[in-house]
Amino acid sequence: MEVTIGTYSVPVLLTVLLGIVYKVVPAIPDKWKSLVAIGAGILIGVMAMFYNEPAITAKVIIDYILLGLMAGAASIGLYEGLYRTATNPRE
Repeated sequence: MEVTIGTYSVPVLLTVLLGIVYKVVPAIPDKWKSLVAIGAGILIGVMAMFYNEPAITAKVIIDYILLGLMAGAASIGLYEGLYRTATNPRE
């Protein structure tokens, strides 16, 4: 199931949002960036739920929250895999 808001998918929206947050608030320590990404993913998932679903049920709420959580967790994996590998490669 792909979660979208309009024609934009959640991973694209999450990437743009996190890029803005990390540049506007550069004082966020690295250890909190994971939680910020997960929280942003959940928020975007909830926004997508209200945007896409005419009938809100417990199943729909849980599905969208979990999909947002997984999008946030995936963005953390991409960040760690790309940024950390490029800046601090293993010997």
